[in-house]
Amino acid sequence: MLLNKNIKSTQNRLAVLVNKKMITANKLTRKNIYVLTHKGNSFLGREHKKSIKINFY
Repeated sequence: MLLNKNIKSTQNRLAVLVNKKMITANKLTRKNIYVLTHKGNSFLGREHKKSIKINFY
C-alpha cells in the first residue's frame, strides 16, 4: 500500500504510525525495518497476527 505513494507522503504516514506506537523502526541495520508492535497487532485483529516488515530506503 505504501509503495504506490510518493516518498514524502510515505515518510509522513510512517512517522504517524511510529508516533502512535503501531510500528517500531529497527535501525540497527543499514535499512530501516518497520515491524508491527503488540498494539499494532491487536489493532489489526487476531487473524492478521503476523509481523509485517517494510524495507524503506
